[in-house]
Amino acid sequence: MERTKKKKLDPRAPMKWQIARELGLEQIIEQEGWGGLTSSQAGRIGGILASRLPKAKKGDRSENGGLSGPGEGL
Repeated sequence: MERTKKKKLDPRAPMKWQIARELGLEQIIEQEGWGGLTSSQAGRIGGILASRLPKAKKGDRSENGGLSGPGEGL
């Protein structure tokens, strides 16, 4: 019996796809996969993703009194 590895889904995948669409890269990814992107294109997606993630997580801060780390809000 052969075991297959289950690939974990990246929770950021929907956001990555959205950014790829905005940059006009969706067709490349659909045809060639994520590996079909140049390093510049992939880096652009990663950079935009990194800048948007803190904004998307702002709602989580309300659970700890609105502070995101030690010393903030002083």
